[in-house]
Amino acid sequence: MSNIRINFNNHTIEITKSFEKAASRFGSDSYKELNAVRKEFPGFEVVTKTVAKKARKVNTFKGMDYNFMESYIAKHDNEAEDILNKFLDLKKKETFFEVKQWFIKTYPVFKNCKTRADWILAA
Repeated sequence: MSNIRINFNNHTIEITKSFEKAASRFGSDSYKELNAVRKEFPGFEVVTKTVAKKARKVNTFKGMDYNFMESYIAKHDNEAEDILNKFLDLKKKETFFEVKQWFIKTYPVFKNCKTRADWILAA
């Protein structure tokens, strides 16, 4: 009976989508179970509850790769050689995630970007 919930506040019998499909077959165990609950709560309405899907987290830094970071450093920094050497050193020793975090920390303009278009325009 975990597929059926009685909501006394809204006077509803809440069922899952899969249970609704199973209960739609006449004579099935689910059909009998739902009818028993409906007889017990005659004034309650049967409602199918759907679970809201989680929104996918959008990767706003998609496309930001080593080439992008290297060209950005070369074009936009007065101390490009020092920072570029540090970048190349990190690239050899650290993971891409750590290098990307260092890049965003070094160039905070990218931290405030909400979409890919924003960080392309910032470049």
